[in-house]
Amino acid sequence: MALTQAKELTPEEAVKAAMKEFDRFFVTSNQVANVLLEELEHSSEKWMVTIGFDLGRTKMRQPNHNALAIFQDEIVPIREARRFIIDSTSGELLKIEAV
Repeated sequence: MALTQAKELTPEEAVKAAMKEFDRFFVTSNQVANVLLEELEHSSEKWMVTIGFDLGRTKMRQPNHNALAIFQDEIVPIREARRFIIDSTSGELLKIEAV
């Protein structure tokens, strides 16, 4: 019997696996908004999927040097991101890293 090489996840499958884990760990317990794929990288038997999101925290943006903008403070969301390390053949979550 010949050994067959295990099929690797496609980029779409890797992102889907990471989003599933993101939902499991973040969405159920937090007010998560603006979830976006930030980065996708394949490296030696693993996918590294970085997902950015807002958790409802905000900060004041410094006004730019436009004369009209000096009088306007802007409140912007604080973005966070997590990197999900996914096994490239099984789709199993190996690690979550703060970015």
